[in-house]
Amino acid sequence: MKKIIATVLAMVMALALCTTAFADTQNIDADKVSAVKADGTVYDLGTVTSVVKTLESKSTSGTTVKITPAYYTINGTDVYTECDKSIADCLLVIKGVGNVYVIKKAAPTDVSATATLYTAPDDETCNKVGKDGDTYVVLTDGTYHKVDATADNYALVNGKLVAYATDKASAAEHKFAESTKATYASDGKVTSVKCTVCEEMIAVQKTAGSFDGKSYAKITAEGKDWNGYYYVVGTTGVADNTNTNGGKDSPKTFDAGIAMYVGMALTSVAGSAVVIGKKKEF
Repeated sequence: MKKIIATVLAMVMALALCTTAFADTQNIDADKVSAVKADGTVYDLGTVTSVVKTLESKSTSGTTVKITPAYYTINGTDVYTECDKSIADCLLVIKGVGNVYVIKKAAPTDVSATATLYTAPDDETCNKVGKDGDTYVVLTDGTYHKVDATADNYALVNGKLVAYATDKASAAEHKFAESTKATYASDGKVTSVKCTVCEEMIAVQKTAGSFDGKSYAKITAEGKDWNGYYYVVGTTGVADNTNTNGGKDSPKTFDAGIAMYVGMALTSVAGSAVVIGKKKEF
């Protein structure tokens, strides 16, 4: 008897950890449904005769929540799935109910990945992913993937469906091959080089560090003093304050000859002042 009770309790606990909310449907009056494109013009749904909404469903297994987004079946064949604005084909307008972004695509099942969206800068920027204002999905592992409505990789952003490309996107790297400016240490080693993208002076070193928690990139700049040097990936630089004298800083020392000349000039002026003063006494 004890074994039977224990088995029953185990089954109950397993069911508690693995529950499913089955999808439900709603019929929507066809004459209440229309759609618009991103530019505000009419999106052609064809002659709408029937609209059935299948509600979002969730399943839970342990701590993992999987979601099948809500979707609309129009005229029994065309499926429009609720999604994030970034991949939407149109905005579905339902009179008396509201508006929702949808993509003409069958709803994927059991989407569990969560993500955030990132908008790239207009121009290529060091340490930033992408350009031209493109949108990327940022997964919880920190990888960036370009939004792609045609892809079959899915994640949820604030509960809304997004689709993204498989390939990972990388941040733009500093570029030094065409640089003409650098700073040098007293022993002749290069200490920083001007990046031709961000136009900042980036610290460089002859050898890469080890066991310091940093990632290093090797510089390829044939014919340059900094060819083969390394810089820390993700590092930001400082404003360029070097001169154009071959890229090397001018020595910051005071010329003794100039000092003597200035001293003599001052003495001469002082002597003239004394003479003038004496002349005034007569």
